[in-house]
Amino acid sequence: MTENAIFFSIYGSLLAIVLLYILPVSIFDFRKLLEAHKNGKHIDEPETAGVATGHINFTDVFIALLFFFIFKPPSTPVEATEISTSVLGITLVSQVFFIGMIATVWGFRVNLVQAFGLKLMQPRFLKWSAIVILSAWGLTYLSQLTGYLSFLESYYGKPTLQPVVLALQNSTDPSILALITLTACIGAPFAEEVIFRGFLFPVIKKYSNLPLALFVSGLLFALIHYNLGYFPILFVMGVLLALAYERTRCLWVPIITHIIFNSITIAAQLSMRVVDIPVPQQ
Repeated sequence: MTENAIFFSIYGSLLAIVLLYILPVSIFDFRKLLEAHKNGKHIDEPETAGVATGHINFTDVFIALLFFFIFKPPSTPVEATEISTSVLGITLVSQVFFIGMIATVWGFRVNLVQAFGLKLMQPRFLKWSAIVILSAWGLTYLSQLTGYLSFLESYYGKPTLQPVVLALQNSTDPSILALITLTACIGAPFAEEVIFRGFLFPVIKKYSNLPLALFVSGLLFALIHYNLGYFPILFVMGVLLALAYERTRCLWVPIITHIIFNSITIAAQLSMRVVDIPVPQQ
């Protein structure tokens, strides 16, 4: 089974959950609110533990579906995508656009600072950063120890490393290295956390339940990286980052954690080049 076939299978399963479960529930909830409005009644939004969902309505599910279609696996093999300044530039612009899109949609109906809990940050919340990062490193080591990455390399005949990491190891173009650093250490942490933890996670939670919201948002987060070798690690990271947001109600926690993790990864790759340390290929 090809990598793309696996990605499309996972994608199709996630899309089915949204279309067959979450979307109907959101429409039913909307019809209930309309009926109450016609009868002159007001339905109070019940208080929920963790991340607030009172400002979310059924239109957000359609926006979530839009993201699902945007993040559809590519029809061509992922390894065929060449990392260039134009690709990185488009990525950076897309990251800014998606943040602006969500800020615009929610900005008209809710205070974004309150919705994302941006004033709730406390130093003790950074324990979640340690949990997420150490878990990711532990799973990476376990993948190497069990031979999972080596098996994938032998089966598919190519490195399990992401194209961006390969570019960091091999590119001699300073502009590419600079853009990778910018998109990975700043753009990706902000954009991906706003999309997956700030928006998709509470929308799914609103019309399903916490476990399913953690599962779906984490699985889609892993899927968009299109790397089978690190898929389990990214899935666990996605779940833990969403759980950190749920427990702290502060989006700064997953954003900062993401920045730290990506920055350490980028710094390690660049340091290996500077001191000429052989880079492991599995």
